[in-house]
Amino acid sequence: MDSPAARIVLGVTAVGLYAWQAIFPVQPAGVAEQTPQQIAGEAAKVKTMIKEARYEEALRPALELSASFPQNDIYINQLADIYHQQHRPKEEAEQWERYMNVSPTPEDACPHLNHAYLAMRDRARQTASAERCVALDPKNVDLIFTLAHVREMQGDIKEARELYERGIALAPEDWDLHIGLGRVYLRQGEKKKALALALLAARKTPNDPEAFLLLGMCRYQTGQPALAHQALERGLALTDNYADLHFLLARVAQAESQDETARVHYERALQLEPDNAQARKYLADLRRPGR
Repeated sequence: MDSPAARIVLGVTAVGLYAWQAIFPVQPAGVAEQTPQQIAGEAAKVKTMIKEARYEEALRPALELSASFPQNDIYINQLADIYHQQHRPKEEAEQWERYMNVSPTPEDACPHLNHAYLAMRDRARQTASAERCVALDPKNVDLIFTLAHVREMQGDIKEARELYERGIALAPEDWDLHIGLGRVYLRQGEKKKALALALLAARKTPNDPEAFLLLGMCRYQTGQPALAHQALERGLALTDNYADLHFLLARVAQAESQDETARVHYERALQLEPDNAQARKYLADLRRPGR
C-alpha cells in the first residue's frame, strides 16, 4: 500500500467520498431517518436563509444539521458564518476549530479563526492558531502575513519583521506585507526606510487606506504634520470606517492646534472603536473648561 500508485488511488477515492458526502451525507446511527433529498433540502434552506441575511432563522436548522453530521465541514462552515454575522466570536471560533479538525483543507479556516480570536481579544489563542496555520502551509503568504501581524500587535517586532520579510521573499508584489514591514521599520526607529516604503506603497496601491495610514504615521513622526494631515485625508476619502485613520488625524490636528477638527475625529474614532482608551482620554482633555 506504500507504492505511489496505491496512494493515488486512495487519494481519488477519498475525494470522491468527500464529494458525495457533502451532497448526501452518511446518516449517523440514532438520527431520525431522513432521505438524502430531505437532508439536501434542509441544507439548501439554510444556505438560502444565510444568503438572505436571515441569520436568526437559519441558526436552529444549521445547528441540527451540524449536530447530525459532525464530520461535514460544509455544515460547520455555515454555522460559523451565522455566528460571525451575529457577532458571536466565541461560538464562531469554536466552529472554525471544529472545521480545522475535520476538513481536508483546514487552512481555509485560518483567517476567520484569527478574526474571531481578535474580536474576543484572546491573544493566546490567536497566536496559537496563527502558528498552527503557518505550520500547516509554511509557504502560504496569507498565513505568514496573519502571523506577522499578530506578532506585530503583540509587540514582538523582531519576529514580525522576520515574518514580513519572509513573506515578501515569497511574494514581492504583496503590498500588505510591505506596509506591515513599513510599520515595523517605524517602530524600530528606521524612519527614512519607513517613509520611502510608505511613499512607494501609496503609489503602488492608491486605493488602500492602509498605505495612507502608514504614510500619515511616517509624516507625523518625522515632524511634517501638514503632509501627515494630507495623507490621512486621502485615506479617509477611501473609507470613513477606519478608527485608526480618524484617531491619527485627530492627533495631527491637535498638533496643528485645530482643536475642533481633532474633536470631530476623536468622536468618530470612538464611534467605531468604543474601547479606544487613548481617544477617550485625549477627547476628555479637549473638552476640559478653559481650552
